[in-house]
Amino acid sequence: MMVRTQRKMLLRVASAYKTVSAVALQIITGTIPIDLLVKERAYAHYHRQEETREVKERARDNSLIAWQQRWESETVKPNDECMYCGKGDPAEHTIFKCSRWRENRDSAYQELGRELTPETLVMTMITSDTAWKTTFNMIKTIMSAKEKEEMARQESERREN
Repeated sequence: MMVRTQRKMLLRVASAYKTVSAVALQIITGTIPIDLLVKERAYAHYHRQEETREVKERARDNSLIAWQQRWESETVKPNDECMYCGKGDPAEHTIFKCSRWRENRDSAYQELGRELTPETLVMTMITSDTAWKTTFNMIKTIMSAKEKEEMARQESERREN
């Protein structure tokens, strides 16, 4: 609940789209996650008998370390596994190889009269207006559907946590 509230505020601070995740907004705005701020304040309160400035600095250092560890363990890194087939997942894999999008590719290939590869993509697209539209629509359809499914998966994970 606290993260949702913080996210709503950070959306305005960052002037971001509502699809931007709380983690991304925290990084963009340089705002420590609210649960870590609560722990920071609790630490400072618990150690209030000590030197105030040192306690606050130590509490902030602890928060920053925890935030960094969280970032490293939770973020999606480039070339993570494909959520459909478990293989490396750069854009090239998604467009040209992933079995999840085979029907989209086959339909475009049939219309184009040839199979696309990373090496032939541009040359194929510039051969005609139809080839351009077919290729563009294939890529747009695949990437839009993948993004939508990824957002649904992330939302489902957020609800579970």
